[in-house]
Amino acid sequence: MTATTTVPSDIWQEVFTQCLPWEDIDSQFLKPSTSTAPLLLRQVCRSWRDLADSIATLWSSLSIKVSRDGCIPRADLVSTWLARAHGQPLDISVTLDTRPGPSAFENAELALLSITPFFGTWRHIVVLLGPFVSLDRLGQMIPSTISPYFKSFHWDFPDSYERAAGNLEHIFSHAPQLRDLNLSSEICANHIVDLMVPFTNLTSLTLSNAVFTIQNCCEVLKQCINLTRFQAFLQGQFEMPTFVNKPPTILPNLQTFGISSTSMDIHLVFEAFTFPSLLPGTPTEVILQPDFTATRRRHVRGRSTNVLAELSQD
Repeated sequence: MTATTTVPSDIWQEVFTQCLPWEDIDSQFLKPSTSTAPLLLRQVCRSWRDLADSIATLWSSLSIKVSRDGCIPRADLVSTWLARAHGQPLDISVTLDTRPGPSAFENAELALLSITPFFGTWRHIVVLLGPFVSLDRLGQMIPSTISPYFKSFHWDFPDSYERAAGNLEHIFSHAPQLRDLNLSSEICANHIVDLMVPFTNLTSLTLSNAVFTIQNCCEVLKQCINLTRFQAFLQGQFEMPTFVNKPPTILPNLQTFGISSTSMDIHLVFEAFTFPSLLPGTPTEVILQPDFTATRRRHVRGRSTNVLAELSQD
């Protein structure tokens, strides 16, 4: 009898799982390599190959890089890898190489086409492809099925939020458990009059690269009352005094609140909201531009007694 038949399968699963090369303790996306597990384990012998192929958790995470030579790993190998997860929730990142080359549009689409058939088991998804794939295209690729495990989505879209909102609504309609959203845009924000917010059930929201103006950001916060974490880079001035001299909106569960802004109107965010769950020592940060007046800095602090852990200037 061989070791693979005498040792219980759950012991083998734990041993093989411990072999996975997590380079960073915070990393959740596995970079395939024949010199590391699980591919290395498949090369030992036929029994280990069959055993590795049967352990779904070895194949439930994948990092895909879009380069000038195509996808790494190749798109057909991506499908083989994810199929071995046997329906386990999937953690996938699709990112650009430093020099993606002239075929970046084609290769980026191939990468997404290789993962969208597994939409029903998505869990944590990061798509950072800059201008090479639009949210419109991703929405067209996603099958008409529910993804019950989909919890976290990070997207860097090439167009304005106004154009992306309808496709976000499509994604959220197929992902009832999606609670963590990270958006970044290649285009600086302009004020949107009729703002669509299809993600009111979020608990965590990160807005990078000035996705929204300050006023639109306040409109988002007023609709996402279940947030426990919010971080954003904001720009621009208030277009109209929508939230001025009105009772502040209460965000009862917000525990982490971080804003980076170069706007002289950033204090209006604090006047528009109350955060009762922010306690002393909470990792809250407000970064203000150098010419933000001392009076306004005191105003922000005064309204945020026992809330701000740090108030700094760039």
